[in-house]
Amino acid sequence: MYRRVFAAGMADGGAARPRRRLAARSGPGGTGQVGNGVTTAIVRVQTGEERAYAAELARVEVRRRRAAALDAELMALRDALGAFASSVVEQVGSLSAELQLTRRGATAAERQIARLRADPDADPDAVAAAVAAELD
Repeated sequence: MYRRVFAAGMADGGAARPRRRLAARSGPGGTGQVGNGVTTAIVRVQTGEERAYAAELARVEVRRRRAAALDAELMALRDALGAFASSVVEQVGSLSAELQLTRRGATAAERQIARLRADPDADPDAVAAAVAAELD
C-alpha cells in the first residue's frame, strides 16, 4: 500500500507518519509541488499483517535472547555442580578410607580382646600378631 506524503513531514528520515495526507491531486499544474517549495513523495505504508509479523519477529528475538541467557546460566550451573561433585567425591573418598581403617582397627581390637578373654594366659603381643595376620 502506498500513500503520498509531504517531504517536509519526514524530518526523522521517514520513520514517523506524516502529519497530514494530501489530496489525490498535487499542487498547481500537477507538478508534484504543494506550494511554498514543499514537495510530495509516495512512500510505502505497512499493512496490519506486516505490523503484526514485525511484532511477532520482535517477540521471537526476545525469546531467543532469553533462551541464550538461560543456556549460558545452565552451563555455568553445570560447571559449578561438577566442581562441587568432584570436591565431595574427594572429601568423601578420604573419609571413607579413614572409616575403613577405623573399622579394621576396631575389628582387630575386638578379636584380640575375645582371644585374651578365652585364654587369659596368652601373650598379648602374640595374639596381636596373629590377629593382624588374619586381617591381612
